[in-house]
Amino acid sequence: MKKIIPLLALVFVYGCSSLPPSQKFAVEDKSFPPLNVATTEELGDTLVSYLRATTAPSYRVVGRPDRLTAYNPSFVGNTVMKPISDGKRFDVYRITGQNGGYSNVICHDKVKDRWQVAGDFGCEKLVIDPNRIFPEGSFEPAIYVDITQPNFRQELIYNGKVDNVVRFLYRELAGGYMRDAFTQEIQYDLDEGSEIGFKGARLKVLNATNRSITYEVSKHFDLRDY
Repeated sequence: MKKIIPLLALVFVYGCSSLPPSQKFAVEDKSFPPLNVATTEELGDTLVSYLRATTAPSYRVVGRPDRLTAYNPSFVGNTVMKPISDGKRFDVYRITGQNGGYSNVICHDKVKDRWQVAGDFGCEKLVIDPNRIFPEGSFEPAIYVDITQPNFRQELIYNGKVDNVVRFLYRELAGGYMRDAFTQEIQYDLDEGSEIGFKGARLKVLNATNRSITYEVSKHFDLRDY
């Protein structure tokens, strides 16, 4: 018996690694807010932003997380699962515990519309154990962001007003293997005009106090290759 157990573990690991990769991932570019619409934000809020990220539609565990904790002691609820593979019958996801701890494979049986923790032989040859099946309502749709892939975010944040000078914090956040976080403080004197331009973005200040700002964006950040 002691000789069989390592073999079973090897079969399970090999089976997961040999699955065809999920085709759900895509690189998305998003800019906020909508152009030419009056928008009001408060001190510390982001006024203009651009996001490039590798994402995929997925699911978050929202109900009966104890069902998964039984197999993954380091599991924390409200976690978005990583899509692993898309099959004819099963979609396969992986969920990892705190600090890269225990990892579980979760199967969605599209025929029976049922979620279950994978067995030692994966999804296709799963021997049904009632304790492995999640009750209805245990998952909700969510977006998975793959932080191991290059991703980039630009933000222009409102930093208040002194006299007639409005202040902003520009921030770049990057993941993967791109660049470290970068910040820059900037300010504009409204006595010289209400239109502000920075890194291609253009916005018009309609009203500003030290606690909030109302503005319209006429152009988003210039997109570059990162």
